[in-house]
Amino acid sequence: MTTTTRTRVPNRSTRPRGLPPHGLLWLVLRQQRLALAVFAAAAIGLTLYAVQGRAATLDAITQLNLPPCPPTESCPVPKAFNRDHVEPLRALLSLLPLLPMALGLFLGGPVFSQEQESGTHRMVLSQSVTRGRWFLAKVSVPVLAAAAVSATVTKAATDWWSLVHGRMGSDFGWMSWMPYDAIGPAPVARAVLMVSIGIACGVLLRRTVTAMGATALTAGILLVALEQSRRFFRPMITTDGPFGRPLLPPGGSWEYDRGLTTATGAPAAVPEQCSPLDTTDKYLGCARDHGVTRQWVTYHPHSDLWPIQYTEAAICLTAAAAVLVFAWWWTRRRLR
Repeated sequence: MTTTTRTRVPNRSTRPRGLPPHGLLWLVLRQQRLALAVFAAAAIGLTLYAVQGRAATLDAITQLNLPPCPPTESCPVPKAFNRDHVEPLRALLSLLPLLPMALGLFLGGPVFSQEQESGTHRMVLSQSVTRGRWFLAKVSVPVLAAAAVSATVTKAATDWWSLVHGRMGSDFGWMSWMPYDAIGPAPVARAVLMVSIGIACGVLLRRTVTAMGATALTAGILLVALEQSRRFFRPMITTDGPFGRPLLPPGGSWEYDRGLTTATGAPAAVPEQCSPLDTTDKYLGCARDHGVTRQWVTYHPHSDLWPIQYTEAAICLTAAAAVLVFAWWWTRRRLR
């Protein structure tokens, strides 16, 4: 009697094997890999520049023994410190306000417009993937990337500015667009809003170049609107005093407006005929003869910096959510 032994060959289909990248998220990452790589490299470069600059500034503060300076006071620093550390910081802070706009143009604008322009979105929508899932995958990558890039760079810039501001006080305040537009949470929220606007423009206009142009125009209008309305994010303080004496807000404040009044509080102005007078006393006397008796100034104190920043960030994130909801509705109902 003979026994035949058979060797069982395992089924190739049941062998474990490494799964290649697949799915919607992988597809979106591949579609935007160039823009993501460029912004990642830019974020790394700018962050390293800020970190290195802060470290060098800290060493200089130690060597020069610069004392801390309250934000309401003016503390001049040596010219060498200003040249080697303050000016490089100003250069970075002047550049960073462009980052949210760039993210909106190159990450947000092409997301949907490229596929609609080429017609490839129809192939995706003809599969088993729902529109909602497709939209979520397409949106999550640029929005999260914009938030990560902006947060990383802004955090490094804010740390550097805080160190320099802590030695210069009101000489490097917060009240102008630089550094305000490059520090704190507001730039991160603006980046998310700009990308959301780019996504919505791409969904609506279906052409990449047109969507990018519309994104730039819309984002520019919104940025101007934010800048003009920023002063209303916190109640302003108004101080008045006699006309003829210096009336200045506390150091480090953002002065918004000032003016003159009569004794009854009515608005007043110094007549033109008072200006040519050759002495201060004659000028003041002429102004008083025309009813000018008091003056006032309206300002935001230094303590309003972070409340204004967080208020602006909340407004931008709320607007971004509304824009994305509209784009989602348009994708589900009107996209063909």
